[in-house]
Amino acid sequence: MRQLSMHRRKPNLVDLLITKTVGAYSYKLKWGVNFDTAAFTDFLIVPGAGYRDPNVDDSGNLTIHGNRVRALFDPASYGIPDTSVWWLKVSPLDSTGAEMSTSASTMVLVPNVGGAYFPQLVITGNAPNAPGLPTSLQIDFPQQMRDFRIQSTAAVWVAFDPKGPEILLAGDPLPKDISRWSTVSTVYIRGNGAVVPFSAVFTLAYTQ
Repeated sequence: MRQLSMHRRKPNLVDLLITKTVGAYSYKLKWGVNFDTAAFTDFLIVPGAGYRDPNVDDSGNLTIHGNRVRALFDPASYGIPDTSVWWLKVSPLDSTGAEMSTSASTMVLVPNVGGAYFPQLVITGNAPNAPGLPTSLQIDFPQQMRDFRIQSTAAVWVAFDPKGPEILLAGDPLPKDISRWSTVSTVYIRGNGAVVPFSAVFTLAYTQ
């Protein structure tokens, strides 16, 4: 289940929606330079009522209808570069402050990326040696993507839904086109019996 959604992204602003977790009192945000970074850095605890960074000049209401908590912050307030892609995770905290779980990595785009030029986005990392789809590496994107292509050094299993189906892609030096016309916001990937380096290329489905 997806736990983070990007509501707005502007220079010096991340407007984030966190899916509520039963029994959680607050939510710890972590950031990393890549989706498979070994250790993400803790940088902010968001109260259950939401959070607005004092450095953010925004009058948006923190109240969100439904099962979500809103957090508005300036990445610079926490030493996070605002000029390159980075990644977020969230850990719900119980009443003692202990982490209940940790989410998948969610991509944070550079502000105003896209414009009228439909740029290609590229990610690289390692697909884990997982026994099945439930333990695949889940990668969440901040919006719908298209023209999805994957290149890997060995065979990988790929899915776009937690229930499948999975597609087995043989290792190939040339990227394989697996989502030309449909759009995707999450990918699940695992190595076929080994940890497999891979790269994925895609574009924004919508730029406005």
